[in-house]
Amino acid sequence: MIELDDVRAAARRLAGVTHRTPVLSSRTLDELVGARVLMKAETFQRGGAFKLRGAYNRISSIPPADRHRVTVSDAQLVEAMRFAFERLKLVVEPSGAAPLADVMTGAIDYEPGARIGMILSGGNVDRRLLGGWWAASERSPAGESPTGQ
Repeated sequence: MIELDDVRAAARRLAGVTHRTPVLSSRTLDELVGARVLMKAETFQRGGAFKLRGAYNRISSIPPADRHRVTVSDAQLVEAMRFAFERLKLVVEPSGAAPLADVMTGAIDYEPGARIGMILSGGNVDRRLLGGWWAASERSPAGESPTGQ
């Protein structure tokens, strides 16, 4: 278990190396999912993303029995990216939008009124490709991949 002293030590090591990034909320998203959602905007981090080092260490320490896999379609990722852009004014790449898509589609279980934390990451999105995904998703039947895959 991570203790407060572990967090403080990590903060000291990272001082001057990383940016303090904001935690964002959206009344619209809260109403959509029926829960309070807090989003850590790691798109403002140097490199535009949450760093693999800490995430990998944490995830690899989770016992296999406690690991859960959630999948969302390309169309659902695009919808989450669109929501982030239109409502939150953030550009996030598909993998960075996955947690948001999970919550928006109900792919994860949570109690009504729960507090949900997520990390939004990655601004490495080709605007032309993004525009194509959005246009294709508007033409595609629900659940189909806007990229044709």
